[in-house]
Amino acid sequence: MGKRVDLVDVAKGISILLVAFNHSQLSSLFQDANNAMGLFRMPLFFFLSGVFFSTVRSPRDFFIHKTDALLKPYFATLIFLLLTTILIGREGVFREALGIFYGTGFTIRWRPMWFLTHLWLVFMACYILVRRFRLDGTSVVFRFSLVVGFILLGVITMNLFRGAAPTLFDETPSWVGMPLSVDFMFISMAFFLSGHFLHRQVKAFTPQFSLLLLMGCIYFLVVFFSEARIDLNTRVYREPVLATLAAVSGIYLVISGAYYLSRYPGAKAFFKTFGSASLFILIFHYFLGRKMQWLLDQFLSPDWLLLTAAVSFVFSVTLPLLSKIIISKNRFLSYFYFPFKQPAREAGQAAEPVPYNKIP
Repeated sequence: MGKRVDLVDVAKGISILLVAFNHSQLSSLFQDANNAMGLFRMPLFFFLSGVFFSTVRSPRDFFIHKTDALLKPYFATLIFLLLTTILIGREGVFREALGIFYGTGFTIRWRPMWFLTHLWLVFMACYILVRRFRLDGTSVVFRFSLVVGFILLGVITMNLFRGAAPTLFDETPSWVGMPLSVDFMFISMAFFLSGHFLHRQVKAFTPQFSLLLLMGCIYFLVVFFSEARIDLNTRVYREPVLATLAAVSGIYLVISGAYYLSRYPGAKAFFKTFGSASLFILIFHYFLGRKMQWLLDQFLSPDWLLLTAAVSFVFSVTLPLLSKIIISKNRFLSYFYFPFKQPAREAGQAAEPVPYNKIP
């Protein structure tokens, strides 16, 4: 793609804040609202990732680039945590080590990091699919059918492998899932490819009031009059048709909101700040939020839970901003958390997907 659009960067900021909210104590205080946001929270994350997906790199370069950007910080963080387990002599070293390579939310210590391994898998699968079958040159009808088919296939595989995980882990097998969350990979790919197929429309996006009203009605009707729910980490995709409609409408609502917010410099800068540090927030917010919540609970009674939860949430998303700055200024640490810089010419070539008729 070309120059990133402000509204997409704002949407990324909104998206990562929603993820952090889900892992904060606020989510239990506002459970209904959190479940409603869950209908589009992870679909939005995959959709936005797909917007910037490109097949311009060679297979080797693409593999190295995505492994460097996604798996390197994943393994660096969790192997460090594993070393702390070994040093303090805590039990379960083998199980923790195995869980790192298994790579799902309930096999690793900092659960939200499952997204890194799974997104890497989605990138690899979509790269092969788009290049091999030249999907960029297919019709709109074919693309729509492919996305719908992938959601259906993903729901089937999620249910098919439910409970099939090994009993080496202490968690409920139906929650553990298959390695790298491959059991719901097709659902993730559906939203990811949707972002890729619509990247030009997103780049030139302007909300249409009639469509915005329609999407809002669909979303709230599903929320208030159905039991639809999406929680991929716990393998929940309840009432798939309605859940998918809510996900699509929710994505449209967020993109529309990002469009209007991006018109105000202060709001744009605020959300882009979080969006630009999304990797660091994703990695560190879970640990920071839980520790701050625990600390505040030692000094304040449960009557102050709303306040402590709000403070912990703010702490969990702002301190990673500082960690990004500190790591970026340390050559050793930046090696583990920042991708290697690519040559300027190569970066420019990666701007737009290769035309399908020029893909080897």
